[in-house]
Amino acid sequence: MTIGIFANLEKLNVRETLQSFLDWLQDRSVNIVVNPDLHAFIQKPNSNIKAVPQSEFAKASDIVIAMGGDGTMLAAARQMGEIQKPLLGVNLGSLGFLADVSPDELFGRMEAMLAGKYFIEKRMTLQAQLKSESSCCSYQALNDVVMARGGMPRMIRIEATVNDKYFGTFFTDGIILATPTGSTAYSLAAGGPIIYPSLESIIFNPICPHTMTARPTVIPASSKICLKMQSPDQDAFVSVDGQVMSQVDQTTEIEVTRGEADIQLIKFEDHNFFDVLRKKLQWATSHRR
Repeated sequence: MTIGIFANLEKLNVRETLQSFLDWLQDRSVNIVVNPDLHAFIQKPNSNIKAVPQSEFAKASDIVIAMGGDGTMLAAARQMGEIQKPLLGVNLGSLGFLADVSPDELFGRMEAMLAGKYFIEKRMTLQAQLKSESSCCSYQALNDVVMARGGMPRMIRIEATVNDKYFGTFFTDGIILATPTGSTAYSLAAGGPIIYPSLESIIFNPICPHTMTARPTVIPASSKICLKMQSPDQDAFVSVDGQVMSQVDQTTEIEVTRGEADIQLIKFEDHNFFDVLRKKLQWATSHRR
């Protein structure tokens, strides 16, 4: 087995956790691939560790371990692109909703994984295409695609169509298009519903709309959603998973569809989505005595 390691080098305890993990894998003769930046970061590289370009990282790995937090998981999933490999997240941050393995649990979880005692939970993605007269670019999102106003505190008008049929024009701070995975992220903070991860759908969620009747709408995952700004002389941007930003104007159309590649999250027998909601988000917990 070859394990690819993707790590957030800015986390305070990443060096300690990473080094003990590498030693543990070396004792079990597990091959390891990392990107060049991580290879340079490792103080004691060994013969089991191979540096590969980021473009070859997913292909060279059987399983990918993302060490950091939820943002690291999102970055790892996006950089693997169409060649998705089973992904396990180690939480070195605070919330750890996606990266749900703590450093204390790491070695026990790895023993179970090497013994094949795990299952794959597939998560749908979104494909966002930004089309203008001069260019076209495409991005993959695990959580969400957001079209929002720029730095000025002024709302913008966004026209939306679904499957080429007019949906509405929204006077708002922006629109969140979220997956079920992203339903517990920005969309939840903007008043959106929580969607069970295996239920394929797209949440259409206006951000602070200037009307009481514009509410989050759940749309089939097979839909094509197009957004276009209708406010002249105003800045706007598109954000992908909160990590990739692109400025847009009235000439840009944002087309969002279901992504072709599913993210493959490694889960274990004791995993329960509702337990995660209660533990991480304090969902439906009572403080009465």
